[in-house]
Amino acid sequence: MASEPSLNTIDSLDTIAAIATGAAPGAVGIIRLSGPQAWPIAQQLCGFGNKHFEPRRVTQAWLSTPQGELLDQALIVPFKAPRSYTGEDTIELHCHGGLRLLQRVLDTCFTLGAQPAGPGEFTQRALLNGKLDLTQAESVLDLIQAEGDALLTQAAENLKHQTLSKAFNDLYQLVNTLQGTIIAHIDFPEEVDAPDHAALIKICQAALAETERLLSGARHAALLRQGIQVALLGQPNAGKSSLFNALLSQNRAIVTPVAGTTRDTLSERLMIAGITVTLIDTAGLRASDDPVEAIGIARAWQAAQDADALLYVLDSTAPAPEDAELLQHLTRTCPKTPCLMVQNKADLLPKLPDNSAQASSHSQSQSQSQSQSQSQAQIVWVSAETAQGLPDITAWIEQQLAQVLATQPKAAKLCLTERQLNGLQQAKTNLEQALASLQTPAIPLDMVTVNLSEALACYGALLGIDPVEATLDNVFNRFCVGK
Repeated sequence: MASEPSLNTIDSLDTIAAIATGAAPGAVGIIRLSGPQAWPIAQQLCGFGNKHFEPRRVTQAWLSTPQGELLDQALIVPFKAPRSYTGEDTIELHCHGGLRLLQRVLDTCFTLGAQPAGPGEFTQRALLNGKLDLTQAESVLDLIQAEGDALLTQAAENLKHQTLSKAFNDLYQLVNTLQGTIIAHIDFPEEVDAPDHAALIKICQAALAETERLLSGARHAALLRQGIQVALLGQPNAGKSSLFNALLSQNRAIVTPVAGTTRDTLSERLMIAGITVTLIDTAGLRASDDPVEAIGIARAWQAAQDADALLYVLDSTAPAPEDAELLQHLTRTCPKTPCLMVQNKADLLPKLPDNSAQASSHSQSQSQSQSQSQSQAQIVWVSAETAQGLPDITAWIEQQLAQVLATQPKAAKLCLTERQLNGLQQAKTNLEQALASLQTPAIPLDMVTVNLSEALACYGALLGIDPVEATLDNVFNRFCVGK
């Protein structure tokens, strides 16, 4: 059986087509064609004969099948190579957004000679035709998949200014210079003097330091891409699920007066300060002989350990002595995790306490000590029923995000992908080995070149320089068809 063609082997004679808009009905749906036959196929769809489109000028036309059956009235947007997204002749058909209609127009494109586009193939062609570099292609994917504004901003910055590729290219050139200096002497010892070991060590140290600087942004990248997890903890009937629903502005969790209604963790996302925050509702913390509830309670404690921040919810109308013991255990289990004490059901109290005074007192104590335990946690009074005090919870979560961002190095703003972080880590390992060899006089220089070659391969894969098939497949198979 013949193997399927790889995405990385693009036949320049193929013209590809795909629906470029989402899989839901809409006012407008776009079909994209790219390749040498894109314009002729569009001319046949419009019944234009030998009439040519004017590049970058919108044309209105009726689309029809080869048999003359009308399909739709559409806007035709033509781009002539190389001034297109892919660098090839490209056509965009702006049709009405019915899913069946779009599929029929696409099928007609196939009948007229187009081939189905693979995942990410339009962007891959843009890469191979020099319209984008590999880091920009990955930024396109970030623009499509990003849930938060912060990641969108970083992706747009790299797409416009190539900040990532410049950083990777500087490293590539630095290590390439080091490698070339060594190989020149090895290959032509009579013409090229032995390089100064101290100078070689200095170059290697500089490359290693810059690689480590880029890797220092891993925490920031994870924050922008994955967000943070905030777990809601507390005793049964404290109102965790009600608060969970109120923060989400939707009835996501089941709420009943029966203690122990929540038996498992339940998570949902919301956006705060442009970053994804995953709220986790948990089972009520108490001693239980019910084996099912006991599993839920164990998962609640695990959620606390995995979370980046905690909301401990109390019933302000019925103070319970068990909370003190639970909070002590929470402090021992998660000593460094910031925790907000949420006094819920405050609408049932004679007077709602002033959260601003609480926040001011907390700020003063924080200025005296940077460490924070659950016993020192800030307290807010809220009502999940009336939404009073909820903005104070949101503001506290935003404060936790700001503190994390404030501690991140300048390199963090590059917002590296997991693939890029892995590549840099591999390069770092090889540079460390190369440096150790350079610092050991007994090791010959040709042994150093082995690790330098590996480091260069890592930087080359990050840049898309002579990329291996697995590198491109890893990037573009995550794209949607039509991009």
